[in-house]
Amino acid sequence: MSDARPTIKATDLVSVIRLLPPTMSSLIIGPHGVGKSEIAQQIAEHFNLELIDRRLSQMTEGDMIGLPDKSDDITRFLPVDWFKLGCEKPCLMLLDEFNRAQPEIMNAAFQIVYDRELNGLKLHPETRIICCVNAGANYAVNEMDAALINRFAVFNFEPDLEDWMLWAKGPRGNIDPIIIDFIRNNPKELRMKDIGAQEPMTAYPTPRGWAHAHACLKNGNMAPADVCGNPPPGAFFHMVASIVGHPTAVSFTKFVRDYAKVVTAEDILDNWDEKASMVKTLTHDAVVGIIEKIGDHCAKNKWTKTNVENLEKFADAMCNGEDWLSLFSIVTKSKDIANIKMFHASGITKRILENVEAATAAKDK
Repeated sequence: MSDARPTIKATDLVSVIRLLPPTMSSLIIGPHGVGKSEIAQQIAEHFNLELIDRRLSQMTEGDMIGLPDKSDDITRFLPVDWFKLGCEKPCLMLLDEFNRAQPEIMNAAFQIVYDRELNGLKLHPETRIICCVNAGANYAVNEMDAALINRFAVFNFEPDLEDWMLWAKGPRGNIDPIIIDFIRNNPKELRMKDIGAQEPMTAYPTPRGWAHAHACLKNGNMAPADVCGNPPPGAFFHMVASIVGHPTAVSFTKFVRDYAKVVTAEDILDNWDEKASMVKTLTHDAVVGIIEKIGDHCAKNKWTKTNVENLEKFADAMCNGEDWLSLFSIVTKSKDIANIKMFHASGITKRILENVEAATAAKDK
């Protein structure tokens, strides 16, 4: 499979699959650990369907087609519980690691996708099928027949930082805010794209890995939000390294230790005069991260006149031309009309226009 095909991000993928008829199966192509199974979970919840999740690479023939039963001198296969369930009522059937299955398992899966039946049992007409495959030279996979591919709506899934941030901050992810802030400031640490460059048998970052790190640190009473601003416990680094890899663990542990230097939206909007000297020592990447946080704050809180005045002071001190436009865009995206009106009533919009005019004039010279 070529990696040159156009990609789709999570929010768009969920929106498209929701619109497909139940009889149109979806094939999601992408590396492991990026959230393909999470997509299926969201679709199942949208349609209020039970999710049947099967890893084909781990299945035997008995797991797939059932066990033989002799009755009246005729041998039939007793259906397995998960497939029978998808025949008796509407479900969402997730067939994961499709192209890593043994040939006999793939052949049975072909029949499910081709004919929506197996050994004479037909799927419920409202049962949906999503298949997931790992693509690329880094996986030991079996080729999929072109005729089978033609039976799917095919999506080449590429995880998107913005999508991951929305998931992580929402109730589905509920990821520790310090982890979110680390990824916001270090987007390349969300996942390693060049898996082939990784040493064999070593951990590396993936979206799934960060979810595991969150859960394990919380279970060990070492949640980053609870230990930040101080040297983390000794086990902290080793736990993180075991899940997202040594280099990433070094950066993350330092980030957590020094988190007192990380600026929140409240620092800007409520306490600018107090925090200004420290903020002015930050890098431009940190400023971009602060602007993102301000957008989140705008969407969830009602701003006061003081908040907007402090925001203008921050922008005057720290923002370049593109930053002013980013600030305008991210506040507008919040869709909080009261905050947006207050924002436009300040001097910020005028400054944005001045920056746009200056950039246009410079370009025309």
